[in-house]
Formats: sequence, structure tokens, C-alpha cells
Amino acid sequence: MPTFKVKLSDDGAALSRNSNLFVFSFSLLPDKEKVMSSTAIKVPEEYEALRIALGNIRTEVNNLITKGFLEIGDRTVKVEFFLWGDYKFLLLALGMKSATCHNSCILCKVHINERSDLSKPLNYFQTVQMKRRIDNTWASDPGCKGQPLFSVPLENVLIDELHLLLRITDRLEHDIILEVIG
Repeated sequence: MPTFKVKLSDDGAALSRNSNLFVFSFSLLPDKEKVMSSTAIKVPEEYEALRIALGNIRTEVNNLITKGFLEIGDRTVKVEFFLWGDYKFLLLALGMKSATCHNSCILCKVHINERSDLSKPLNYFQTVQMKRRIDNTWASDPGCKGQPLFSVPLENVLIDELHLLLRITDRLEHDIILEVIG
């Protein structure tokens, strides 16, 4: 059975301080060379607006995720869904609060005061009590405000490495400058 990978992503950009453009796209990746894509919506970057605007699409996508395959004529095609975008989009799509919240990690429930605690063992954030699980209690977990919009498993949520790297570089550069000055 052939497999399609489906990427759900935020290809949006801020237009100005007062107007945000949020463009949601689906990409079908039947193989490494071909990409089929379509743009769906333009809404403000807010959880509730996104939830409402994606209503019918969400239902269909979540049904496909649950089903795990598409029927095209007499063929059955296995599908695997991935959720990708910048961190703000991922937080919105997962029903989480902002990146400045005390528990803003997508993968675990780490508190902001524990993020740089080097006394913890390497696997501490992957323990059962720290690791996030998408289930019925998700919305009550620290840092969450609603259920995820899509039923994509957390291992298929891809964080934008470029923006994470730029943020780390900014912090390191800031610390170097402070060290040189003071």
C-alpha cells in the first residue's frame, strides 16, 4: 500500500502591527520529488479564530488521521500526518498558551524556572510525569487552554529548528556582549 505524508503548516507572515495574515496549507508528499499543496484560510493568529475558521477542515483532517488511509477509486493509500510551523502556530494548533507562559514547552510540562536546571538527570523531561500526552486531559495540563485542533501525534509535530537556533544565538550573543561590557 503506497503511503502519503501530509504536512499541515503555517505559511503566514505578519503584514503590519494591526493586520496579521495567517495562511494555512496542506501539502501531500507522495514521494521526495513531488509536492501537491493548497492554501485554505486567512484569519487572525488566535486560537479561537483558528478553531472556528478551520471547523470543517479540522473535522475532515481528524477523520483522515483516525482512519489512516484514503480511498482513491479502487486503491487504498495509507496517509501519515505531520504538523509543522513556527512556534506560535504550533502553540495555537495544539491549544496551548503563548511562548511566554510558564509551561510553554510542546513536548513536556517543564516550568520556566526549571528550564536551565542542570541538576536534573538527562531523561527527566521524558519521564511519565513530565512528558506531554495528547488525551482528554490535555486542556487542563499546565500551559494549555484548549484541545489540539488536529489529532496529530506529538512525535509528528515538527518544531521549526531555524527559529529556535536563531533564538539561542540571540541569547548567547546577548550574554557575550554583557560579559564584555561588564
